[in-house]
Amino acid sequence: MRLLLPLLLLPSIVLADSSQPYNMLAPIFGIPSISSIGQYLDLIFKGLVGIAALLAVVMLVVCGIKMMTSEALTSKSESRECIKNAILGLLLALAAWIILNTINPELVKTQLGIIIPPAASTDNLPPVAQTPRQSLPGRPAPSPTTPPPPTTGAACPMSSINFCNQQSRMCTNSQCPKYAALAQQYGQQFGVDVNLIKAIIMQESSCGIKTVGPMVTMKNGSKQQACGPMQMVESTANQRRAACGIPSSTRMTCSYLVDPANLDKVICMGVAELSVLQRSSCGSDGTRGVAAGYNGGSGVCSLSNDCNSDVSCDGGGVTKWECLYDNPSHTQCNKTYDETRKYAMQVSYCQQNP
Repeated sequence: MRLLLPLLLLPSIVLADSSQPYNMLAPIFGIPSISSIGQYLDLIFKGLVGIAALLAVVMLVVCGIKMMTSEALTSKSESRECIKNAILGLLLALAAWIILNTINPELVKTQLGIIIPPAASTDNLPPVAQTPRQSLPGRPAPSPTTPPPPTTGAACPMSSINFCNQQSRMCTNSQCPKYAALAQQYGQQFGVDVNLIKAIIMQESSCGIKTVGPMVTMKNGSKQQACGPMQMVESTANQRRAACGIPSSTRMTCSYLVDPANLDKVICMGVAELSVLQRSSCGSDGTRGVAAGYNGGSGVCSLSNDCNSDVSCDGGGVTKWECLYDNPSHTQCNKTYDETRKYAMQVSYCQQNP
């Protein structure tokens, strides 16, 4: 019943906000929460194949014992037929996966990936101070909550939203206090605001340790799973482990990132990544820039060629994640960074309202 219960909850998962993890009433094969319908279906697919194989093995054992303990010829014949069917069922279960994986490995992966640029690669992480981005010549910097001059162009899904403002959301829950001491420790070590760390953890996993997120498609085409309370991928964890005293021989995997025994190191690596982003162009835009970089990669903080005549909140140029358009004539909307825009506004809100 515990296995079938999550299947009955499929409609609520489909309708849930994909940017937030969904905590299921009953874990599926040890996974307590998911962040996409793709991950849900992937768990079901792999789980059913495993269950089919397990039942086939059980039937082989039962039928074998029956054949050995029975003296009647008819019973032995029935047992042989039972063994034959069990083997056939096992082969069918394995063949279904093998054939699909051979044709195209993506056929057995139902996650809906998102494309983000790779993370920064600096491992030397001294505390750094943020410096404001310079205003464009002749343009005074408006206050952080003053919307920049309206951009002319096609109406886009987020045209009516002022990215300079914050967007409210729930900023804590009963699971979050366990991160307070670690956020304080590593915030001081790497020079990152403690409330920013807490806001990122809440935004990424709702403070869940074992949260497994979506598959992320990297620039080189590889796919990596976002895992743990700060939803790190393997490549980013490998870049930051040296800063946290993790031996190079320790392989960074999703299993490592969701293991409660590694919570200290996982938070350390996440904060180290935030510190790297503060050193990049993202840091010149304060919390909103660092949050955008954590969600979309540091490349999103580069100035946009498609909005080079527009002004951002701080009076500087408009970055890629802020620009609503994919061409200089502003006729084609850029929806790639819609999630990053929402993410930055919500993290900014929680950083100010811990």
